[in-house]
Amino acid sequence: LGYPALAVLINATFQVDAGFWNGVASSCSSLGRAAAPLLAGSVWAATLSDSWRLPYPIDWHLSFYMLATVGVLIFAAAAAVSARPRRR
Repeated sequence: LGYPALAVLINATFQVDAGFWNGVASSCSSLGRAAAPLLAGSVWAATLSDSWRLPYPIDWHLSFYMLATVGVLIFAAAAAVSARPRRR
């Protein structure tokens, strides 16, 4: 659902070199799909380990806070892009 939305935003934003920017977006999407499970899994495992006892806000809730933060940042970026006037 996120990648088609990103493609729509890119095509609405860039009138020139849209193919190049679609390629950049596709590469970033692939990199994110490869790196996200590694990062999220490492954070999840570290927060569950007994040697990493942390207080409430950053215990096993940390991975969910990270996901929520990324979601809010993506929403803010999409809102900023869609709020700009289109160039012709």
